[in-house]
Amino acid sequence: MWNAGSPLRDIVRHARARRVLEDLHVERVFSGDRTLGQGCALAGCAVETALELLERAMARGRSGGADDGGEHPSVAALVQHIVGVHHAYAREAFEKLALLADEVARAHGARHGALGEVRALLDQLAVQQIVHFEKEERVLFPYLVALETARLRGGPLPQPPIGGLATPIRIIATEHGHADRLLEDLRIATRDYTPPDDADDDWRALYEGLRALELDMERHLALENGSLYRRGMALADEPPGSAPGAPSR
Repeated sequence: MWNAGSPLRDIVRHARARRVLEDLHVERVFSGDRTLGQGCALAGCAVETALELLERAMARGRSGGADDGGEHPSVAALVQHIVGVHHAYAREAFEKLALLADEVARAHGARHGALGEVRALLDQLAVQQIVHFEKEERVLFPYLVALETARLRGGPLPQPPIGGLATPIRIIATEHGHADRLLEDLRIATRDYTPPDDADDDWRALYEGLRALELDMERHLALENGSLYRRGMALADEPPGSAPGAPSR
């Protein structure tokens, strides 16, 4: 799939692969023009080891392993994790990064026009995601937890959304796609989060923060798309008394 000459920018687009590089500390020396071999040399790890670990990680993904929310045995636990960890992180990050983006744009925007685009894209992403979180936390997540509880207790099922559960999940998936496109636009506008050589500390902190936000959102969306909503659809179709959180068929 990859080799020593593969650009790091291509590898880190995959959440599983990015986590492997983080564990090897290759992510710390990431630059848009570096190859995997160069990154491994700078990080002090063998490229052969990195390639083996990357292949294992991607193979687990193809077989449904990892990122499947398996460490959260119930829908309720998974929802609590998503809201308490990922939604909370994103809300805080949006506030901090907006302040940083304003400061950096004021200081350097006259000479670096792309900073205005970065600020605008960040604002679009924040607005879209906050509204998105509200939909999930007020409507979809409570329904999924109630559905799981009803299955566990053998009681009456909660009233499904209009059009069935598939309708809001399709809407949410569309919004996830929109978020992915905004993240890609941010990565392009920041040249893979690479500040210029003369960037000050605020500028570097802004790009590092944006990189961290993208990574967390990749993990967050993988949990929702790859586990939570598949579990929800399975619960909606299973007979009463079936175990919650069963893997999708």
